[in-house]
Amino acid sequence: MVANRDQMYIITNRYFQAETHVSFPFVVNISCLFSAFGMIKITLSTVVLRRLMHTKLPVSVHHKVKRPKVYLDNDACDRNLDISKIRNIGLVAHIDAGKTTTTERMLYMSGNISEPGLVDAGTTTTDYMVQERERGITIASAIVSIYWAFYRLNLIDTPGHVDFTLEVERSLRVVDGALVILDGSEGVEAQTLTVWHQAEKFQIPSMVYINKLDKSNANLQFCLDSIRKLMKVEPLLINTPVFDLSGHLTGVTDLVRMMHYYWPEENGLRYDEKACCLEELNSFELKHRENLLSKLADLDDHFAEILLSDKEPSLNSADVERSLRQATIRRRVIPVLCGSSFRNRGIQPLLNAICQYLPSPLDCIPAVLQFYNGRLCCLAFKIVHDHYLGPLTYIRLYGGSLSKNSKVFNINRNCIESVTKIFIPHGDVMHEAEFASQGQIVVLPGLKSTIIGDTIVDSHHTAEHAKKLFEAQNVDSLERRDNQHPILAGIDVPEPVFYCTVEPSAVSEQNKLDLALTKLAREDPSIRTRIDSDSQQTILEAMGELHVEIIKDRLKRDYGLDVFLGPLQVNYRETVTVPMTCAKRIHDFVGSTDRSVAVELKVEPAPGAGPLKKVRWSHEQGKKALEDCYPQFILNSVIDGCFNACSHGPLLNSLVVDVDIVVQKLEVDRGVPVAAIAACTSQCLLEAMAGANSILLEPVSELKISIPANFGHDVLRDLNHRRAKVLDLNLDVENDVKCIHAKVPLQELQGYATCLRTLTSGMGQFHMIGVAYEPMTRDQSDIVLRRLTGMDL
Repeated sequence: MVANRDQMYIITNRYFQAETHVSFPFVVNISCLFSAFGMIKITLSTVVLRRLMHTKLPVSVHHKVKRPKVYLDNDACDRNLDISKIRNIGLVAHIDAGKTTTTERMLYMSGNISEPGLVDAGTTTTDYMVQERERGITIASAIVSIYWAFYRLNLIDTPGHVDFTLEVERSLRVVDGALVILDGSEGVEAQTLTVWHQAEKFQIPSMVYINKLDKSNANLQFCLDSIRKLMKVEPLLINTPVFDLSGHLTGVTDLVRMMHYYWPEENGLRYDEKACCLEELNSFELKHRENLLSKLADLDDHFAEILLSDKEPSLNSADVERSLRQATIRRRVIPVLCGSSFRNRGIQPLLNAICQYLPSPLDCIPAVLQFYNGRLCCLAFKIVHDHYLGPLTYIRLYGGSLSKNSKVFNINRNCIESVTKIFIPHGDVMHEAEFASQGQIVVLPGLKSTIIGDTIVDSHHTAEHAKKLFEAQNVDSLERRDNQHPILAGIDVPEPVFYCTVEPSAVSEQNKLDLALTKLAREDPSIRTRIDSDSQQTILEAMGELHVEIIKDRLKRDYGLDVFLGPLQVNYRETVTVPMTCAKRIHDFVGSTDRSVAVELKVEPAPGAGPLKKVRWSHEQGKKALEDCYPQFILNSVIDGCFNACSHGPLLNSLVVDVDIVVQKLEVDRGVPVAAIAACTSQCLLEAMAGANSILLEPVSELKISIPANFGHDVLRDLNHRRAKVLDLNLDVENDVKCIHAKVPLQELQGYATCLRTLTSGMGQFHMIGVAYEPMTRDQSDIVLRRLTGMDL
């Protein structure tokens, strides 16, 4: 009976979850009936069936059975899949919280792989890059698709290291929900908080999974407190861990459905469930059950009425699930689940919760779709280069559908692209499909001009029609670009904070190096290259030491280039501290004709504004606005001149940030070339900034350092030498661990990992939390200027 049931699962993998014992002839009859009506296509492999007949299976299996890996026709399944059954979920966590291990167990429990991969062994599905398997960390986001209880889950495993923040950013941009994974012994850690803030920026409904509760020092209450304190949200525990007398995690209690789940076997495929009543709950479980119902009643008037009319024992769990789902999608609560992924405990309830409580694409429809009337509208969010297929562009479909051998229109690039094939990604494996529909994440090979952040529609006509609707409604809340088309919000690319020179081993390989760096920068926009105007050397800009190491390694492995890197330097910024107004006039002589352009600009500090985004125009009372006096090409030349000046500040030719620029006067004679207008504006702004007491800003990172308490003095002394500012100092008496929270300039952190290991005999660890720019003192600025230019401030 069990063998027949396993065959049933393989034959109808995504439509039958093997929840009932059914004879094999019955399944074949049902499958043939479905096939006759054209609902699904089923191919029975004689080899597979013969292998199954000789497979030894457990005698008693109640829920999940380990199955051999079988590939079915993806296209047949996807055509009948309801969009409301799709879940696009981003998995985010601090490094080593168990995110990739959790993904592997999800693949294993759903039957996508026959054995779960191990991070330490380098056998995981999502960490497929050589660099990832060697280091045991996630570097690039990876997408896998699984089917669970009639739902399709597109899981995006994201990096946990601060150097790869862009990977997290662009992954969160295209998901509908997020799963935040915590280490049960650490709670909310540094990078957890960073990625949580990124998820908050996109208003993503989320849930938390507390992993590694099998560890001896795991503390569930500490995790809940850290969520409340650091993430600034109220955690809503919806299942609790169950331990045996030896302290081993054996199951969880579902506080929504009032069920106990137990895993009697190590592989976790089989689990038993048992209904429970209030009298069987311990005080901790009872407290959180009451908290769950009370919180939902506060948020949902309809549920409050049900709760008042029905006594607790007769309360329908479906009403609790409905109310919890609504509250989660509205981001009013954060459901919290428990488990141990490595021990195969809690994975099935976690998958069920993702399906039940996190939103579908229909719950998260961007406002821009109203202008496309159900036609194709999608966003390019990731690009990788394949040696055979060329650039592979990952896109998320927000509206409409897409078929292979078709044409699409890129609004941002204003060009037509050809879609020859469509792939469904599964780690580094691509499954070809005939079409893709709303809510799906697919890969398109061969898009020549598309870059990350571009909006793609089905035709130029559709784009123009949407533009007319957009302008007619004048929806100010939507993101706008110069071409005024309604487009999906792009992806914010962080500014690189480190740079170094990069040279090939031979001059003959310079062109090959330039091409390789161009491809890498297209894949990862946080990588930037430029040519130094003085030395004519290639400058590589990146996010950190590890980022640079990965780039060098990829150049060697993927492109056969053994490059030399110069010393790593930090990218400084410049800003002004006082307002300054400056006027500039330049003359352009053509024969005996004197044509001139005059500009008057005012620059003033704008703390927190970041890089220049727009230029303002003066509006004097009773006078015509400046931007109404000249054609757009002249205004654009002025704007270009401002942006050019801000890209090369007066001190170090660094990027100028946190400034507000106002064009107060503009005089342009007829026939003056646009280059002269831009040059006059640029010179005027540089002179204004030079007189506005410009200062240097340096990148500063927050550090969370954990060390044995007896090494505290040595580590603090070293931090003082590195110009650190200690923000907090805590002593964990129980574990004899000192925790240091400090701000340290990035320039002082080069090689810090090695130094900390030396100071603590290999027992210390630290984590960086983002990067911000802060003003330097005059003395420090003088040191930097002398070192880089030989001049004083």
